[in-house]
Amino acid sequence: MAAIRNIVKQDSLLKGCAMLLVSGLFIAVTFGTSLAVSQGQMTFAFPEEAAKALMDALRSDDTKALSAIFGPGSEDVFSSGDPVADKTGHQKFVNLYEQKNRLEETDAYKVVLYVGKEDWPL
Repeated sequence: MAAIRNIVKQDSLLKGCAMLLVSGLFIAVTFGTSLAVSQGQMTFAFPEEAAKALMDALRSDDTKALSAIFGPGSEDVFSSGDPVADKTGHQKFVNLYEQKNRLEETDAYKVVLYVGKEDWPL
């Protein structure tokens, strides 16, 4: 029973982290570069570039790159403080992304990333 609770807890953590990761990434793309640049955050001309940078950083478990993507003080978005759990969560998200992914522009200022066979929106 404890194992099931741990799996459910990890799955919830993964979904929460993934939603925060992608939301933050696309907010950075959506709201333009001036705010991000003033905060020392990476900027991207296109959502595809942002998604690629995110996936590269997650694949290599590169916390410095993730920090640069999301900006200073963003560590709580992609890190739980447990490096083993973080690496596992990052890999699970990468696996969902590799199963299936697509970007959908919902309006001029919002792009949604869908991942996994079930088209999980982020």
